[in-house]
Amino acid sequence: MSDVEDAYELSPTQEGMLFHGLDDGSSGVDLEQVVGTLEEALHETAFREAWERVIARHAILRTAFRWDGLTAPRQEVHRHVTVAWERLDWRDVSVEERAGRREALLAADRRLPFDLARTPLMRFALVAEGDAL
Repeated sequence: MSDVEDAYELSPTQEGMLFHGLDDGSSGVDLEQVVGTLEEALHETAFREAWERVIARHAILRTAFRWDGLTAPRQEVHRHVTVAWERLDWRDVSVEERAGRREALLAADRRLPFDLARTPLMRFALVAEGDAL
């Protein structure tokens, strides 16, 4: 049984993004990074479960692309996805060094290509900087 629950043609913008992603997936051109800071303690398991529910609810977050052997590329919505989580602990690092590490982490992430044929086309890094997590 296939994990694909639906498939769609690509919009012209998506076709362009796919072309650029396949040409140079490490350019970071079509990559959006979102950084958030939480001042209060975080229940990590609940946070991850909440994201899993959001992804399960919204088909676009379970979408990858298929092009091999097709006359035209398409996007395919998968029933189930596994999100990549990275957890880093910077609580023992100085504030100055944290800023440098954050910039280095974001720069390295921009250079890390996605496999556009595999879901999900997102990844998370959870960084502990304060006393609580």
